Amino acid sequence: MKPYGKANAPQTSQAIVWAIRALALLAAAVSGFLFFRSGGGGGAGCDGLGGFDCGAALDSRWSAWMGAPVSMAGVVAYAGVLMAALLVGRRSGAVDATGWRLLELLTPIVLGAAVWFLALQATGAAPPCAFCLAIHACGVAAAALAIVARRAASRRSANGPAAPLVPIGEGRRAPSRLPPPPLGVPTLGGIAAAAALAVGQVMFPPQMNVIDAASLSGDFSLEADPPAAAGRTLAMVASGNAPSAGDTKPDAGRPLGSDIQPQASRPTRRRDATRQVALLGGKMKIDPYQFPLLGSPEAEHVIVELMNYACGSCRRVGPLLEEARDRYRDQIAVVVLPVPNEILCNRHVKRAIPSARGVCKLSELAVAVAEVAPADFERLHHFLLGRKHLPPFTRANLFARETVDGERLSNALRGDTPKRRVQQFIELYTRLSAKGGLKLPSQIVGDDILEGAPSSVDELCMAWEARLELTPVGGAR
Repeated sequence: MKPYGKANAPQTSQAIVWAIRALALLAAAVSGFLFFRSGGGGGAGCDGLGGFDCGAALDSRWSAWMGAPVSMAGVVAYAGVLMAALLVGRRSGAVDATGWRLLELLTPIVLGAAVWFLALQATGAAPPCAFCLAIHACGVAAAALAIVARRAASRRSANGPAAPLVPIGEGRRAPSRLPPPPLGVPTLGGIAAAAALAVGQVMFPPQMNVIDAASLSGDFSLEADPPAAAGRTLAMVASGNAPSAGDTKPDAGRPLGSDIQPQASRPTRRRDATRQVALLGGKMKIDPYQFPLLGSPEAEHVIVELMNYACGSCRRVGPLLEEARDRYRDQIAVVVLPVPNEILCNRHVKRAIPSARGVCKLSELAVAVAEVAPADFERLHHFLLGRKHLPPFTRANLFARETVDGERLSNALRGDTPKRRVQQFIELYTRLSAKGGLKLPSQIVGDDILEGAPSSVDELCMAWEARLELTPVGGAR
């Protein structure tokens, strides 16, 4: 065997090693930025970038693993790649071997995570995210360079001795740089870790976070319109009649919604009625007669949902919410408060978000329909949530006018109530988010806020039953 000296010692390309270090540092920094944002911190660039919506990605169910943000795991993984690249090529055989072993462990993790998350975005399961793409591009490039460096070092030292597996603490020095140790257990561990990421996200989706009223300070009540005028209008509309502009007499025309398939039971609405419902330990009072509502304002239990028609998680929760309501029928009603994230009407949004384009006008349309034809709000609500992308305002407006009197709807849209209501909802959301970003959708149930999307209808129903006296109708489960 040839002596292993300076003449034939394998030299790992320093250019490749420095490239790995630079890519790992960049990926770790961007992962840290996303981790900071996932905790509700501020940061320019997450409102929207070139067609990508970073905020939507952070609110996605795929942004966490077993309750922990995946961005935190990204910071750890890429910091590990950086450390490994700093150890590789050292004169100490133990240090050099440790660097290669660490790279051997992290390379399949980085590649596996990149394949998994890119597949989720490509199939539409997860929203596209420019920052995520940048992280995975750096990860794939760094992993590829690590493989190239390992193969090159192994070829150059085909006749050299294997790196001794000596603990770093002994500080023993090798005569020169040694070849990478053969692949083994670390490779299998990295593959297993990448598989655990995908399996864990599929099998154990994030759970809803519970915010107790005791942690909130302030008054979160929503201002209601004068009860006489509002109650008279809503009662007339509920009975199929509504006053025209400048007139308080019932219209003898076609009842609103007469061409819709009749429901099993129409929501009960008393004439000239108001009702105060206390939530969050009395810190919030709301009149279900005054706001967009799913169900009857006379239901025993009233839940408030803060949502956004441009929110992917809100779309996924829509069917679960309907299935849960069907279990309890008239026992429960849901006040729907749209919180648009479009820069046109939300002063807290600093940059235009492409996926939110048009959501301000659609939210105002939903409020206007609830104002002039409360019984028909649910139909429009399902239409707005029932598509992969937001429908154009013109299409949604035409859909609403199939059942709602067009003149009254136009008058409502020209008035100030829809815009004022939407601003109320935005400011309520802002106050509730004072101690950190509140994820949408969120539900105010009794004295608690259930933040985020439930993974199943059973999880949602269990959360409701733990806080309200609910009994499934007909033993439904």
